[in-house]
Amino acid sequence: MSKFKGIILMHQRKSLEIFILAMLHFTLHIFQSSLPPIFLLLRTEYDVSFVQIGLITSVSAITSVLQGVAGFLVDRLGRKRVCGIGMLIYVSAVFGYSVASSFWVLLLFVAIAGIGASPFHPATYAMVTERAHESQVGRSVGVHQFGGFIGTAMGTALIAYLSTVIGWRETFRILPSFGIIVVILFWLFVKEEDNIGKNYQEKNNEAEMINGNVEEEFEFRITPQLMIIYVSGFMSSLGSGTSNFIPTFLSQVYGQSIGTAGIQTSLMLFVGCVSLLAGGIVADRYDKIHIISFFTAMYAVCMIVFSNGLYSPVILLLVLAVTGFFRDFQAPTRHAMTALASSKAGRGRAIGIEFGVIALAGTFAGPLLGYLLDQYGIRMAFNSLTIFLFLSSGIILLLKRWNNWMK
Repeated sequence: MSKFKGIILMHQRKSLEIFILAMLHFTLHIFQSSLPPIFLLLRTEYDVSFVQIGLITSVSAITSVLQGVAGFLVDRLGRKRVCGIGMLIYVSAVFGYSVASSFWVLLLFVAIAGIGASPFHPATYAMVTERAHESQVGRSVGVHQFGGFIGTAMGTALIAYLSTVIGWRETFRILPSFGIIVVILFWLFVKEEDNIGKNYQEKNNEAEMINGNVEEEFEFRITPQLMIIYVSGFMSSLGSGTSNFIPTFLSQVYGQSIGTAGIQTSLMLFVGCVSLLAGGIVADRYDKIHIISFFTAMYAVCMIVFSNGLYSPVILLLVLAVTGFFRDFQAPTRHAMTALASSKAGRGRAIGIEFGVIALAGTFAGPLLGYLLDQYGIRMAFNSLTIFLFLSSGIILLLKRWNNWMK
């Protein structure tokens, strides 16, 4: 009886930890979505071009490439410790936005924020997948991403609204206080698991004494399967570079205010949050490769429909909702596949590299889209990047040559 009660308490503790990790993800995405809704305000404030505005996403992405290195650190030094320190750096940088005296100072704070955020995904996704039963990895990743994407959806509307009411600088003076509260909750209630790096070293020494080999469970290497996932993710991220400019598209093409454009973009993101939960459940039941390929291709089709029409308000909202559904449905599947394709001790590194590769694509997407926008207009810019989504959809199908390759 006591053993059964212990299992129940352990399950409840892990559920609470997954919930708090989702809250932390919620906070991170509010911060990450805080600048795109006010790109036009920043362009006016600092008198810069769209190419320079694109540098905001590029600089953030460049520093986010460090997620690969951060994955190594969280495996070795402790996931909770490294993630908590990183989030405190991020909160401080967000406050720095409010005092940035020039566009280049703002970019400096964006870079600091990116460095602070770099441990987050490898640490929290590893923690979530470790706390989930193997048959429910996709669902747990979906819940974790749901928390993050709800943050993006709410943040986009909230920042756009507050910036037009009280000013964008005052908004960024208030925002960090919420982040501090959530970081404290994370530190108090999420338990640091046994140091995996220590376990790795113990197993390594034990295996060497027996037969000179390291057990596969504690070995990390980039396999051909992981490489295909990474390349497909790179192309998908490059093609998704339009997402940050959707409020700008709505303002320029439809003449909407900053606040209205932010609210309509949030509708797309809220639908995406629902599709994340559905995608996580489906990922545990059906072929993961086909899910990623189909929904990535359909997202590209939706972006073509969105960027080439001039719709009535009702039809526009419908197009945005459908776009959000196809955009986010496959995300839990992709990250769950990365986790399952990597060794347990190297899971932080595998996920860190994946997010680093995704961020690397973002370093090109922002300036490329900004250049196309300045030279050819926003419609042509949006159409051009969908090519990379179709490439991502095809590349992931290369995994079909392996059978039963996921651990």
